[in-house]
Amino acid sequence: MTLRTAKGSVGRQVIEQKQGPNRNELDATSVTESGLEGSMELAMCDYSLHLVASRPAEPAETIVITEFFGTRTRGFASPSDPATAVCLRPGTEIAFAKNASIQGALFRWPIKDHLARFRQIDLDKPNQHHDALEFANGRIVLVTDLVVGQTARVLQLPANPAEKSTAAKLATPVSA
Repeated sequence: MTLRTAKGSVGRQVIEQKQGPNRNELDATSVTESGLEGSMELAMCDYSLHLVASRPAEPAETIVITEFFGTRTRGFASPSDPATAVCLRPGTEIAFAKNASIQGALFRWPIKDHLARFRQIDLDKPNQHHDALEFANGRIVLVTDLVVGQTARVLQLPANPAEKSTAAKLATPVSA
């Protein structure tokens, strides 16, 4: 499956998606017209979802907080496919249908906000959850702490750094 095709001054570049050793990691191979290959790894979702199928979020998509079968981890999924994790890139903005809530040991705690930006925290701690939401009121909440069943809409995806650099190369005038 081709993820992206870009034209630049050097030639056409195609990035092919291949299933990585974990179902939520993608190994990508970059092939230019000259036949040179390079590889990169595209990380998807939190470490705790390595046994769950996943896919990237789409603009304007409705997503729901789900506890994935066989794990104790919560994350985003499509209401039509609750077994597949929907992964957000850092910087993705979402809006919950109602004010979001955290699931405590006995009670649900309101966050008192419905707009949030996805981010990853504590990346230096490999055995902890990293997927989090930073709400407009400044509160940062782990995705796995959210109440199951809450729905949200993807408002905006962050710019893809690879697309930015390609666009910048295409916009740069060539001097004679």
